[in-house]
Amino acid sequence: GLTIRRDSLKKVGEVLGLIQESPETFWDRKKERWLHGHGLTAQEIEEKVRLRNLARSEKRWDEADRIRNELNEKGLALEDTLGGTLWKVR
Repeated sequence: GLTIRRDSLKKVGEVLGLIQESPETFWDRKKERWLHGHGLTAQEIEEKVRLRNLARSEKRWDEADRIRNELNEKGLALEDTLGGTLWKVR
């Protein structure tokens, strides 16, 4: 998963002397560049995720699926966890 990729990227980067920042900072910067390039903000996406979670809690599955598909078409993946819904750039 994401943790394995982060750890692998960090190890390779350290060996090659390429990465001078934490993996978390690297992924956050990647996400920010992607958002900027697509004219979106993290707040807009988080609002879509909130609306999707509301639809799910109200068992409006069609609406929840519509929002997930909309974000998926924009290149975002949602992951539902016990701690909440995470979103990431695919």
